[in-house]
Amino acid sequence: MGKRSSSPSKAAIVDAWKDWLEWDLDEPRCFACDKPAYSDYRGNNYRKRWEQAHLEKAHIIPHALSGPNTPDNYFLLCSECHRLAPTTAYREDFLKWAKAQNYITRRLETIRSELNTFLSDPKEQEQFFKWSSHLSYDDLKDMLSKHKDLFTTHGSSMPASTFVAMLVRIWREQTAS
Repeated sequence: MGKRSSSPSKAAIVDAWKDWLEWDLDEPRCFACDKPAYSDYRGNNYRKRWEQAHLEKAHIIPHALSGPNTPDNYFLLCSECHRLAPTTAYREDFLKWAKAQNYITRRLETIRSELNTFLSDPKEQEQFFKWSSHLSYDDLKDMLSKHKDLFTTHGSSMPASTFVAMLVRIWREQTAS
């Protein structure tokens, strides 16, 4: 194995994947699960915003398996996706895995126990999960914006109980009509 070259910038990685990404480049997010990635940069330059976004550079094909340090062999991932990502010599396996990730679904799975507080009927829970599994980050952002006077964060994050209570209430409103 030869000397490892330096990794590309986050902006170069975004540029390499911009046709594959399905969202506005002004809002950095995990390439796999769609989790928003916060950036301290508030200007209009999307490249600077991505450089400062809290995302990790992840090889698609790892260096140990002869993966190159080129922008198209990197993904920008949240720390959880980086930890869960496959380490394989098969690019298509990595991309298939990435397409199957969903931040909202993953978060809902991790807080499923909270659901019993707000929905005790298993049939209602399954209907709720069917509805919620199709939500995108933009859907969630719109819902939070419309209901911002009813729910809030606890410090810088929203507790799982608040997240579930909010989604169940919105689901009930939407399915009642």
